Parts: sequence; C-alpha cells; structure tokens
Amino acid sequence: MIIVMYEEATVDATTGAEVYTPLGHEAHHGIEQVLLPLSPTAGNPIFLTKKFIGHPEYRWQVHSVHRAPGANRMIYRVLLIRRTQIDKQYYLKNILASRRKGARSVLHPWALVEVEFGHHFNVGDATGNFKESKQYVDTIQLYSMPKRRLAVVTQVIERKAEDLVQVIPISSKLPEADEQSTVEVTSQLIRMVHYQKRSWAICTMIQTVTASRIIAPLVARTSRLHSRDPTFGIVVRGHIRTQLKDAILHGVAAGSRISDTQSLMAEKALSARLSAEVASMETKLELFALYEQVAADSKLTLDEMRQLFPQHATHIDV
Repeated sequence: MIIVMYEEATVDATTGAEVYTPLGHEAHHGIEQVLLPLSPTAGNPIFLTKKFIGHPEYRWQVHSVHRAPGANRMIYRVLLIRRTQIDKQYYLKNILASRRKGARSVLHPWALVEVEFGHHFNVGDATGNFKESKQYVDTIQLYSMPKRRLAVVTQVIERKAEDLVQVIPISSKLPEADEQSTVEVTSQLIRMVHYQKRSWAICTMIQTVTASRIIAPLVARTSRLHSRDPTFGIVVRGHIRTQLKDAILHGVAAGSRISDTQSLMAEKALSARLSAEVASMETKLELFALYEQVAADSKLTLDEMRQLFPQHATHIDV
C-alpha cells in the first residue's frame, strides 16, 4: 500500500521552528506507482493544485517531498505552503462570462498575459524510489513548457464551447547565442510585477491554450499600488513586435520565407530606383528635343548657341 500524506508547513512565531499540520491523505491499495509533485530547487518553485476539506485554497506551493517507509506500506510526505489565491474574476473565462462577450472583444494579439501551464510530476513507487513520469504521457512531461508564466498573445480563436488563445511563452532562461527563434522582451515587462528578470519570448514553443488557463497579469500602477489588469492593456510594441514576427517564422521552420521576403523587397527597391532613373532620362531627352527645336527655329549654330548661353551649356548633363 502507498500512502501520500499532505501537510501544511508553517513557522512557529515564538520558537521559529517549522510546524507541520495535516491537510489530508490518499491511500492507494493495489497501486504500484503514484504521481507526486517534484521537490523544488533553488530558484525553481513548484506548485500543486489540490483542494482539502476546510480550506479554500486550490493552489499550494510545494515545500518538499519525502518518503517515510513504514510497516507493509510506503508513506510519501508532501509538505505544502499556503499561498495567496488569485480571485476567479481574473481568469479570462470568467471575465468573458461576466461581460457576456467573446474573447476577441477583450483580448488582442501582442497582449501580455499570464498562462497556467501546470507542473511536472515525479513517480513514487511502492519501494520508495522516485522516477520520471515519462510513462504517464497524459501529464506534463519533462522539457514541456511548465509553470505559470507570462506569454505574448499571437491569435485569439473564438469557439462556442470555449475560446482558445495562441501564445508565445516567455522564459528567463538565457537562449543560445545563435538562436533565431527567441526575442528578448525585457523592455516590454517594465510594469509587470514579479517578472523583472531578463526575459525572452520562445517562438519554438508556441502553444494554444483554453481561456481557462489565461489570467489577467499583475501590473504596477504606482511604486506601491499593484493590481491585475482584466483589460489586458499592456501589449508588445515597436521593433520588438517586428522581431517577434520574424522569430515566429524561424520558430515554425519557415525561415526561408524571411530570405525570400528580403530578396523581394530588394528587387522592389531596385526596380523603383531604375524607374526613377528612366523617368529622369526621359525628361532630359525631352529637354534636348526642345533645345534642338529652338536651335532649328533660330537657325543658330552650336557655337553661336554656346556664346548666347555659356553658363547653361556648361551644366548640360549628357
């Protein structure tokens, strides 16, 4: 038998010692493996969605995961930390329901949003071993896009069942130097609370998610006042947007189209320049024709014309 015990980890205000309060447990009979949250590492917090009786929270931060062998059973202890919950009114699905509008009327391309992608899991077995969850392909796998993070909207797809949103995930992980499908977007995140690290939009990881996963981002109104923006009013602008468009083509392996487009633009520029030169030559030919007509009518020789118009003759461009 495998037992998973969930406990809340708090710090005693008097002694400073950690205190663990039971939240609930799961008993698995005849089950050889169970899915467990990963233990967090420095700079990489892990979260778990779980509803316990008597507690309003759904989202908990994982403190640690331990195994504790017992008689004829394996016990896994999952220690959790209580977190402030995001009010449901800030999820896109609820925003649309309250306004009775489709997603396109609220959310637009290039807007910055928060997306709940979820977290990876480990597998704990009846002998106390931890394994990767690669056999559980219906869960989020290692190297898939994890956790709650900012993203850039590229497309909004309205459907009767539930609206879909195509997004480019944003990561603070430094990309390879020659990576053409990432764009630094740090300058666009100035007003985003909790996202002040250098950050890049990863155009190889474009994903389509439901409106239920989209959250209004937390925005700094002043140095002290922060609130979520249900209007999704902060968007990527200027040259960063242009770079994203090119990076998207590289991200979907259509980089050759960029070269084709650049070549076409160069050809158009050359054609425009040649057309301007042809028009200039036609004007000059017309002017020479007028000069010949004037000379013929006046019956003057070329030398006589040069004497009459010495300055003008010097500047005739043949």
